[in-house]
Amino acid sequence: MLSTQRKSEIAVVVLAAGASRRFGGIKQLAEFDGQPLLSRALRVAKSNCARPWLTLGAHADQIHAELALSGVEVLLVDRWQEGMAASLRKAVATAQQNNCEGMIVLLADQPLITKSDVERLHALALENPRVAVMSRYASGQLGVPAYLPARYFSQLSALAGDEGARKVLRNEPVRTVDVEERGRDIDTREELDLLEREWR
Repeated sequence: MLSTQRKSEIAVVVLAAGASRRFGGIKQLAEFDGQPLLSRALRVAKSNCARPWLTLGAHADQIHAELALSGVEVLLVDRWQEGMAASLRKAVATAQQNNCEGMIVLLADQPLITKSDVERLHALALENPRVAVMSRYASGQLGVPAYLPARYFSQLSALAGDEGARKVLRNEPVRTVDVEERGRDIDTREELDLLEREWR
């Protein structure tokens, strides 16, 4: 059971419950610049929250065994096979139980996202906790990391399959932070290898 948080708290959660079938291995443990992808994401999350949350499902036991998860609240997703919506529903339910005003969502497979990116997003969320904040990629598309206010929790709880917050926020007013190419996510091992070569 998570400890009760004060109403003004904004949770920070890393979504990492998927099986990553296209990757051909445990993507959460794959290394970028000598560090597992999930460890990089948790490091960014911890810079913005004393005790971030982490959703796990596929390979949860192996991830627990190989990574140091101290200082992290692990949320086990029973129906992780369904897709991202299952992780979002678990995170939303936990945020509701803890009376959070909103939550910042990060993914484990965006290795270029920085502490500064999330700090800027977090600052906007604190300015007005009722307005969503999304990352703007170089393509102009909006996505995660994102801040999701509690006012949208009921709609997020109704998502299914691989639906994400973008569906809920499509016609809603949002604030943005520019993350440019840092918003690139990894689906395959080839994409990870290419990104590592480019980054170096």
